[in-house]
Amino acid sequence: MLKHSVLFIVLLCHSFIVSIDSCSCVAEVPLEKQFFEATHVFIGKVLHIEFDKKQFEHQVTFKVEKIFKGLIPSDHRLIARTALNSAACGVSFRTDEQWQVWTYGIHDNPRVSLCSPSTKHVNENIGFLNRYASSASNCRQTLTILIISILVLFNYHFFFVSSHI
Repeated sequence: MLKHSVLFIVLLCHSFIVSIDSCSCVAEVPLEKQFFEATHVFIGKVLHIEFDKKQFEHQVTFKVEKIFKGLIPSDHRLIARTALNSAACGVSFRTDEQWQVWTYGIHDNPRVSLCSPSTKHVNENIGFLNRYASSASNCRQTLTILIISILVLFNYHFFFVSSHI
C-alpha cells in the first residue's frame, strides 16, 4: 500500500511539473486575427541559427523569399527570436529548411512561437495569404492615392486663398 501511495504522489508531482513547464496557446484563433496581429508573414529559408546566451533563446536568420506582410530589410534577411525548446513555445528550426513564418512583437525584434501558424508546409494557408496580401496592398495604394489627393486639394486651396488676399 505504501508503494502505491508513493508511486501515486510521484506521478502526481510529475504531472504538475510537466504542466508548469509546457507551452500553452490560446485555443483556435481565427487566421484573420493572427494575420492582423502579426508583424511579419513571409516564406523564407533558414540561413543561420545562433544561441543568444544573454536572452537564453535562439536567433534565427531567414532569407526572405516571398513577403505577405511587414517590412523586410533590403538584403531580404530577417532575424527572428524563438524560445529554446517547444516546452517554452520555441520553434525547432533547422538550417536550410524553408518555412512559412509568422512573427509577432516589436518590428525590430520579431518573435516566432509554436502558437503562431508558422509551418514547414509553405503552401499551407497560401490562398488566404495571397488574398490578404493582395487586399492589404490594394488598401495601401488606395490610402496613398487618398493622401496625395488631400495634399493636392490642400495646396490648391492654400494657393487659391493666398492669391486672392
